[in-house]
Amino acid sequence: MIVLTRVSGKEPITKVWKFIKSYVQTAVNASRKDHTMDGVAEDLLSGETELWVAWDTELKEAKGFIIARASKDAYRIELIGGTHRKKWAERIDALADRARKVGCKEVSGDFTRAMCRDLTMFSVTHYHAKLAV
Repeated sequence: MIVLTRVSGKEPITKVWKFIKSYVQTAVNASRKDHTMDGVAEDLLSGETELWVAWDTELKEAKGFIIARASKDAYRIELIGGTHRKKWAERIDALADRARKVGCKEVSGDFTRAMCRDLTMFSVTHYHAKLAV
């Protein structure tokens, strides 16, 4: 079973980083934005962004990650990556719960065509996907 869990705090983030670092690097390299590994880590450790880890409870290994940032109206997914995305993308309702809790009206992000196909619960326009909460 794969669960999507929010990881917060410097020590817990530092502990899980080794399990997701290669996924984050791949996402940073593929990103059309100015993400860097140092910048991503800095934003996570300062609390500017939030880390979600897709964890396979049977295999006891990370399958992916989501890094999101709450803004005035949207809980915005900044980076997402990993393997077996279809299996854990359906667990994204946890982000919708978090978005509601922090006062956002939607979860959104800009994604590749393949990622948009995996996020079946989102409405997709071009490569922008959003989920009303």
